[in-house]
Amino acid sequence: MRLTVLLLFIFSCVREVYKEAPVNFPEKTLEKLENGFQFIWIVKRETGEIKSIFNASGIYRGENDFDLKGTIKIEDREEPIFEIDPYIEIKNLTGKKDFKLVSQNKDKFTYSFTSNLSLFSPGGKDGEGLLIIDKEWINKITAKAEGINWEMNIIPVKQLERKSIKIEGNIYRDIIKKRFEYYGERKVEIIGNYIYFEEVIPVDKNGLLFKEGDYTIYSIEYVPEGELLLSPDSIESYNPIKKLETKIKDVEISLDERGTNWITVEFREPVKEFLVGIIIDDELFGIGHPSGLSLRFNVRYNKLAKEIYAVLKAQAEKTSKP
Repeated sequence: MRLTVLLLFIFSCVREVYKEAPVNFPEKTLEKLENGFQFIWIVKRETGEIKSIFNASGIYRGENDFDLKGTIKIEDREEPIFEIDPYIEIKNLTGKKDFKLVSQNKDKFTYSFTSNLSLFSPGGKDGEGLLIIDKEWINKITAKAEGINWEMNIIPVKQLERKSIKIEGNIYRDIIKKRFEYYGERKVEIIGNYIYFEEVIPVDKNGLLFKEGDYTIYSIEYVPEGELLLSPDSIESYNPIKKLETKIKDVEISLDERGTNWITVEFREPVKEFLVGIIIDDELFGIGHPSGLSLRFNVRYNKLAKEIYAVLKAQAEKTSKP
């Protein structure tokens, strides 16, 4: 009798106890990805004798904010890919949500599902998908159909630090909020005299984001000892000739192949002057030769480029409202 009790006690101690998957476990785990993740993504496709390979990696930060660096290689030809939203494609792939538990090993769950491979198969194609969840995080998604192999490894990202800064002065609160969003911060909100945000890019409290941000557009000329120095540290100086009455309609920012920041300003009315400068709060920040309705200039420093873009973009949006 004692031996039987002892054996039952031993077996009860070594027996593995698996927790049962919660209701809608795959769906709830997929929803976590909307807050951000890193990824390594590969898709191989064969149609007849033509083989193509898509390779990409990057980060999804949430709210359609992502960086993707990829290539698609078809035979000997290779082209860069930057604009595929990885989160949207995961939602498309798993859209039918017919998840079935295939296996469980402790906290590791594998689910099968019907995959939608329409991105790489125009007209649509269903496949067999697998969703692998480990410790309540999706770490891999695969899908297969005739001629297509789809695979993405998913890595958690460190949660961004939430910060707050007191807003001084009389700047409109909605303008400050827009500036922070265009600058690149996430989940921006204003409560009282404080702005709260998840810091993606460090903020300079003495930078342009907290200035008045009023801009003027002048035709200018280069003068060795002119009134205006090209900020922030150029020795080039210019004199203003005439203030132009045109307003900024829109602003874009981009990087060239050398990593130089370029800001493109779109005017409401054509500008015919030979050399034009944009002055923000009495400082000259951008000069260039306009091309009718647009002006393009480069900015050496990344943070300053993003500040100029954010300030001009928010101001342009303000003036466009009726």
